[in-house]
Amino acid sequence: MSDALSLANDGWAAKALALGWSDLDVFGAVSNAGGDPYSDGLAAWLGGRKLLAICSTFAIAEDGNGRAYFNRRDQVGAKLLWELGA
Repeated sequence: MSDALSLANDGWAAKALALGWSDLDVFGAVSNAGGDPYSDGLAAWLGGRKLLAICSTFAIAEDGNGRAYFNRRDQVGAKLLWELGA
């Protein structure tokens, strides 16, 4: 949940929404181990990585191992983080 708060507080969520991302694209997550992990939104995917850039189709983040890319995709079976109580 701290990544979701950082996205909101640092302006990344507003930027993503302005670029056409949906709430689920940014704040969605699957609720169970049987769900599709590729349906997680950006906040759930970040996992402590630092967001560097975002465009209409992908985001770039970095951690101690280098850069990682998150491609925007359908959020099949995802719910908003606050609906999951995460």
